[in-house]
Amino acid sequence: MSEKQLFKISPWNPGELSLQIWEGDKFVMTYAEAQAVGEALLIATRRGQGKEEPPMKTVTIQIGNSDDKLTQKEWSSFCHLTHEAIFNIAHKVHFRGFADGDAPWQNACWVIEVHPDYLRILFQEVGRVGRSFHQDAIAIAVGETRMA
Repeated sequence: MSEKQLFKISPWNPGELSLQIWEGDKFVMTYAEAQAVGEALLIATRRGQGKEEPPMKTVTIQIGNSDDKLTQKEWSSFCHLTHEAIFNIAHKVHFRGFADGDAPWQNACWVIEVHPDYLRILFQEVGRVGRSFHQDAIAIAVGETRMA
């Protein structure tokens, strides 16, 4: 994966430093999405200043295509883009799995750890991917990670 830059001189106004996400010369996020990521990074920079970290949240995310709204190619893209959105925000991905290939339905599931400050962004990004594939809902269950 290529290196991502958060701040870049705006090509539209060379005197302005704008909040955008770029990979090399390719623009990859809208201004609103960049703001959400920038907010998360600002929160991250405030950590480690003598404060105890809140426990990570365990999040289970489930998507499906049992209603056959999506073609196989669309389902594949939906799974891939959902995974990218999750992977870019998760602290750890513990599990990623899919229904058996001969099952009468299509579904996928991820179990991840996320810092509480990133939950809102996770919901936004996963929701954005779901809406782009005309999904009515994506199931997300949030719990607290505890070691027994």
